[in-house]
Amino acid sequence: MTDSKILIRGIPEKLPKITKKGDAILVFKTTGDKIPTYNKAVQQSYYMVQVKKKFWNNVSREIKETTYYIIEGIPRASVTSKKLPFISILCSNIKVVNGLERDESNPGRFKFPGKLPFDTDEVIPISSINIPKNLQKPKTAMVKALNYFKAHGTFYKPMVVKKGNMNLVSGYENYLLAKELNIEMVPVSYNLTTGAPSKDEIKFRNIVWYKPEEVTEVNVKDIILTEDIHLNVQNFIFSINLKELSNTGNINVPVAIRPVGEGKYSLVSGVARYFAAKILDIEKIPAIITNMSHDEFVETRFAQYSKINDNNKQSSGKKKSKGILKIEGETSLSIITIPESFARTKPNPAKIKETVEYYKKHGKFDKPVVIRGDTNLLIDGYKRYVAAKELGLESIWTIKLK
Repeated sequence: MTDSKILIRGIPEKLPKITKKGDAILVFKTTGDKIPTYNKAVQQSYYMVQVKKKFWNNVSREIKETTYYIIEGIPRASVTSKKLPFISILCSNIKVVNGLERDESNPGRFKFPGKLPFDTDEVIPISSINIPKNLQKPKTAMVKALNYFKAHGTFYKPMVVKKGNMNLVSGYENYLLAKELNIEMVPVSYNLTTGAPSKDEIKFRNIVWYKPEEVTEVNVKDIILTEDIHLNVQNFIFSINLKELSNTGNINVPVAIRPVGEGKYSLVSGVARYFAAKILDIEKIPAIITNMSHDEFVETRFAQYSKINDNNKQSSGKKKSKGILKIEGETSLSIITIPESFARTKPNPAKIKETVEYYKKHGKFDKPVVIRGDTNLLIDGYKRYVAAKELGLESIWTIKLK
């Protein structure tokens, strides 16, 4: 019979016991975990987990009294010297996390421990999020999400959810991590409304993120959209001058694509350039081929090449004064604060009507509103804010100053 594996998640009953061989013995209650089919006849109360020295050495420095464990292992039915049954498990993989806080109102569950990530619109039960079919497990992104969570006690970004049907658009790695950590309430963003430029376009705009030797040419007709972050966009702002591009017929910056078989590629990053090529009937487009998903590629490339660019800037010896950090994206209207000076005077109704009509025609506003990042206080764009309210929008394209 093939060995089945079992997943143990939680805080053990007591601190680990270390054997003479350097192995660790952990004891967990079986509550909430599934016992393998062939052992269901045995009523179990505890799991005893044996973690071999080679695995234990990888995590031993992080162990505290309240450490949360995620252990995968092979179970065996065993009995004590007093003939009491229990499940023994030989660990095959172990991860640990510190800082989780028990949710007293929901036994076995934990609260989201850290600050909410930027762009969070709401904190909702994870059970209310629908996962699209055939979504692949982002293994590399999951490792990075766990490492970030361990370092900062939070996600590096909220999960993006389409509010109408609560389908997950991006952030699957954070969803899976939250499930592993038994976190019931998770931060989400509904950033699909007013069409701010896609975050990968913003991130890559001012850095050199590829090497010339990586670039190849691919027929545009062989590139398809499969990523939810592209398929679920409701409105879109071009960051490309189509008129200028139509004159040259050349796209100079590559897109990133992933092979999906039969000579086809899934678009990973560079949706504005892809759309431009389709609209202008450009036959071929420069591309970088990767095996990563959109989220994996953007985070990996941005981290890698922004560091290289920063080092190049430092080595140039040019000192630049620190400017105001501007963060572009979507912000929920409900969290924007209106200063008294704005609230006392309503914009000209004709101007509001004009702004509303512009949005209805173009699917976006002509420019973002400006808010302070620390307080969400509106600084500029009250006319567009009022128009968004009249349109019944839930969020608005913003520039946050920090």
